[in-house]
Amino acid sequence: MRLVRNKKLTVEDEKNIIEWYLAGKNPRDILVLLNGKFKTRKTVYDVLNKNGISTNRDRSFYNSCDHFYFSSIDTPSKAYVLGIMITDGYVCSRNNGIFVDLQEGDRYIVEFVAKEWQTSNMIKTIHKKDEKCQNLCRASVYSQRMKTDLSGYGVDLEKTRKSFLPLIGEYQQHLIRGVLDGDGCVYLHSNGINPCIRFLGSHYLVSQIGVFLACVLGVNNPRPICCENDIISYVDWWRIEDVEKIFHYLYDEAIEKDVMYMRRKYEKIKNLLCRKTG
Repeated sequence: MRLVRNKKLTVEDEKNIIEWYLAGKNPRDILVLLNGKFKTRKTVYDVLNKNGISTNRDRSFYNSCDHFYFSSIDTPSKAYVLGIMITDGYVCSRNNGIFVDLQEGDRYIVEFVAKEWQTSNMIKTIHKKDEKCQNLCRASVYSQRMKTDLSGYGVDLEKTRKSFLPLIGEYQQHLIRGVLDGDGCVYLHSNGINPCIRFLGSHYLVSQIGVFLACVLGVNNPRPICCENDIISYVDWWRIEDVEKIFHYLYDEAIEKDVMYMRRKYEKIKNLLCRKTG
């Protein structure tokens, strides 16, 4: 690409520079997007300084990723990743960090998230001091735009207390499956017979999940129960007909269209249902 130098900045150029920078592009990328109109990064920094925009970023910010990933939840995979973010994801006030931590045994899901984000960051292993606990693996990105978009879905610094269930239309079941895979659990009822599905999260989140599944599937709408300092609540389904409906709603399309799901939870529900109905 041949550089055309000493061109004058237009108002449109300045608007584009600001928009791209705030979306997470670094100055080198911005020069490319300007089609070689300007030679040095100083041009970009001059525009940012003129408009009072801080240029103090951590080096990790410049790792590549799809900064607009959460701008529109328009695929089953994006819906699933959003569900994971609502439960096992978190954001950091410093450097616009966005993270997902899962058990090392579920590393394939973390790798899937990193691939979806198109991040160049390596998957990091978090070693636990307690040998009884599994190590964690972490996917990470640094993006102001992603952080801003996630806040619109309740994924922010107050997520633990204030998370809610976004309504995203045709991909809703994939989002709810992500919530289950993140902070839900599958277990055998105390009667030793019935399989149970439990969603955990903020009182508001699990209440909305209960209402939504009751309206869409006709299952029971359980009352949320507080389980941790009045911050975390849960809802359970244990009637066999309810569990079957939820199971098929969450997994049938995922299996058919090869969308991500946590294999160990799927297998456990399926096996418990087979034992009950068999």
